[in-house]
Formats: sequence, structure tokens, C-alpha cells
Amino acid sequence: MSKPLAQEEDVLVLNEENGQRTYLYVYNTEEVVYEDRADWAGTNQVSTNTLGTSYQMDEIEPDRNAPPMYQIYQLRVGIQGIGLVYAELMAGTHRRGVWKFPNPTSSNYYIGQLDSATSPYYDPRFEMFVRFNQYPAFSVYNPTRMKKATVYLRFVGKKLRCYDMSDPKSDNLCGLAPGTLAAKVAAIQAGQHIPHRAISPRGL
Repeated sequence: MSKPLAQEEDVLVLNEENGQRTYLYVYNTEEVVYEDRADWAGTNQVSTNTLGTSYQMDEIEPDRNAPPMYQIYQLRVGIQGIGLVYAELMAGTHRRGVWKFPNPTSSNYYIGQLDSATSPYYDPRFEMFVRFNQYPAFSVYNPTRMKKATVYLRFVGKKLRCYDMSDPKSDNLCGLAPGTLAAKVAAIQAGQHIPHRAISPRGL
């Protein structure tokens, strides 16, 4: 069973590429659902023993970023249909499998794949976090003898409006007493409080 989605007052920890950590306070949330569409070309009509075109999902990129406020999407991807799905987090970076592992090929396609069993359409389990100016991409491999295979994707989750807990202005913007968020960060670093998620630079 999947862990619950983020709630107001939760804390996210972003592990940055440079090794630093950013602590974000979840101020409010909004539920979102993105259903499969015909123009998600990377998932439609993939020929047998073929890896379809990687399709960048521009429409699910957060549209606001005004520090100390950050908008982050917490999404789970559901899959329906016969085919293996590969996620690029972010677009152009194959990151669902082993780090720096090669992209799947017709002779070696069981590499970090997703399918309707591991993340069902109406009970999605593969989770990702998308930040401003980041775009996930997906492609499908058809391992069957069917001439064409179509896979449908469904994204469910939340838009998270978050504030940088290291910025003194965030307390006032969140309606909190001065120093409240800094104290929460100190408690997390001391092991006295557990954040909702610790997120890798690639959104996992």
C-alpha cells in the first residue's frame, strides 16, 4: 500500500545535486488528475519489439516558482494496456533503472520498467516529484507479438505550495511565529521529527 500523499504542514527534504539539502514546508495542497490523451504520442501504437518515441510531458510541469515559495507536483503514474513503460526523470535522463544504466533495447528491455501490474491505472504506485522547469518523459516498449500496442497513462496526485524553511520570511508568509520553521528543521536534523519525504535530485 502506498504511503499517503503530502498534507498541509508536512515537510519535504530536497537532496540537491551539490549535496545540499533544502527543507520545504507544505503550506497548502490541491488535488490533480491528468488522464491519457491522444497527443501523448510516446505511448500509442508502438510496433512489436520496438521502443516508442520518448514523449516529454510539458503539461505537468509546475508553473510557479517565486522563492521562498516553490510549487512542486507530487504525482503517481497509473498504467493500463500491454507494454513496458520507461520514465525519464527528468526528460532526457533515463533514471527509473540502475544509475547510469543504458536505455532499454530490443534485446535488453527489462531494465527498470513499469507496467500495469506494478503501477495499475486506478491504483498508481510509481511516485515522482516534479519541480519548476523540470519535465518528465515516458516511452513504451512493445515486447509482444502484437503489431501495435497502446498504453494509457494516468497521473494522480497533488500540487504542493511549499516554502523554504531556511528563509526567515517564510514564517510570516505561512502565518507562523518567527523561528517556527527553523525550529522544525533543527528537530529534523536532530532526528526528533521525520519529514514526509526525502527527494532525490531526479524527483524520486
